[in-house]
Amino acid sequence: MKKRMLSLVLAFALLCIFAVPAQAADGAGTAAQLEKTTGYLISYVEDAGGPTYLNDTTTLFIVRSGVQNEQVTAYTDAFLQNVQQTLSKTGGKLYAYNSATHLYDIESPVYYANVSAALAGLGYDPTDFAGYDLIESIRSCDRSAMLSLDCISLSYILTTFSQFADASDEALLNELIDAILSSYRETEEAVGFDYWGIGPDNNQRCVTALLPFTGTRADVKEAVEKTIAWTVGAIDESGFLHDSYADQANADSTGRGLSLFSAAGEMEAADTVYRALMTLALENGGFAYQPGQQYDNAYATGDAYEGLIHYARVNAGETALYDLSDTAYFRAEEVKAQIAAIPDTVTLDDQDGIAAIRAAYDALSPHFKAKIGDISRLTDAEAAIEKLAAAQLPTVPEGPSGTESPDTGDSNTAVFAAAACIISALAAFVLRRKLLAGHIR
Repeated sequence: MKKRMLSLVLAFALLCIFAVPAQAADGAGTAAQLEKTTGYLISYVEDAGGPTYLNDTTTLFIVRSGVQNEQVTAYTDAFLQNVQQTLSKTGGKLYAYNSATHLYDIESPVYYANVSAALAGLGYDPTDFAGYDLIESIRSCDRSAMLSLDCISLSYILTTFSQFADASDEALLNELIDAILSSYRETEEAVGFDYWGIGPDNNQRCVTALLPFTGTRADVKEAVEKTIAWTVGAIDESGFLHDSYADQANADSTGRGLSLFSAAGEMEAADTVYRALMTLALENGGFAYQPGQQYDNAYATGDAYEGLIHYARVNAGETALYDLSDTAYFRAEEVKAQIAAIPDTVTLDDQDGIAAIRAAYDALSPHFKAKIGDISRLTDAEAAIEKLAAAQLPTVPEGPSGTESPDTGDSNTAVFAAAACIISALAAFVLRRKLLAGHIR
C-alpha cells in the first residue's frame, strides 16, 4: 500500500511538472548574462583599440544594458572623450569610411544618430555636446545622399531623429519612412524588408524604426503587422530564427528576432526565441554563432546582446531599448512642458502636482535646468499654494487681554478648584474610615 501511494505521488508530481508551461526569462539569469556579455564586448572593443565614435551601436547597447561597474564606467568615459576630441578636431563632423578614397571623409547621418542616442543614454544633451548639435547635423546632411542609403542605415537615422524632431521636420520624417518602405517586399517565401534578402535581421531594424508611426500611417501599419506575423511564423521547431542568405539557425538572427518581438510586444514569441538563444551562450560571455558550436562569434554576440537588452528592459517594465524617453533630455522636456501647463490660478488641489514638478526639476543636472530657463511660473504657483495653505490653518482666539494667547488666570483657577475638590474628597474618605474603625472597636 505504501509503495502504491508513493508511486501515485511521484506520478502526480511529474504530471504537475510537465503541465506547467515554459516560463519567460529568469530576471537574475538574464541580468547575469548581460553582465558577462557586457564584459566580453568591452574587452573585444578594447583589444581593437578602444571605444571610439565608430563603436556607436556597441556603445549604445552597453549604455542601455543597465550594467553598471568600473569596467563600464571606464569604457563610457573613453567613448565620451573620443567623441569630444573628434568633434573638436573636425569642427563638429562625424565621418564614415569612403571606399572610393579609402578615407573617413563622408559625413555620416548614421553616426550622428547612434552617437546622439548613446549620449542621451549617458545623460548628455546631443543637441549641445562639446558645443555641437548632432541632431541639427542630421538635418544638414545632403538630403538625396541620405535618402539613398540602405534600409538598415535609414532605420538607425529614423529611430533616433524622430524622437528629437520638431514640427518643421515632418517632411524629412515622411521621406525617411517612404525610403524604408521602398524596400518592403511580399514574396512566396518571405515578407519584410529586403537588404541582402528578407529575413529576421533586416525586419528587426526596420520594424523597430517604423513602430512609432503605425498609428499615423496606414501603409506603415500594414507593412509592420505583416512583417511581424511572418517573422513569428519563421521560428523553427527549436525556437531559432534563420538568416536570409543561408537558411541556418543562428544567434545573430535569433537575437535580432528577440529584439523585434520585445519591441512589438510579442512576448510569447520573445520567450520562445530567448530560450533558444540562451542555449548558444558561452561561459566567457560570448555567443556561439550556430547550435553545436563551442566557440564565440563577436558579430553574433553583438546581435544576441541587443536582443537580451531589449527583452530584459521590456520584462522589467522599462522603456524599450531605443526609446529614449527615460533619459535626462526628455525628462527635462517633460518638466518644461509641465511648467508651461501650470494654470494661471492654482488651488490646493494642485499642491501635489506642483510638488511633483518641483521634485522632477530639482533632479535635473545644471545643464538641463539651464535649458529649461525661466521657471517663474513654477515658483509663482508654489508661493500661491503656500498662501492658500496658510489661510486654511485654524486661528487661535484672542484672550481678554487682547493677545492671541488666552488669559492663563482662568485656567489656573480651574486647576486649583479641581485640586481642592480632590483633596476634600480624600480627606472625607480617610475620616470616614477612622470613624468606622472606632465604631468596630
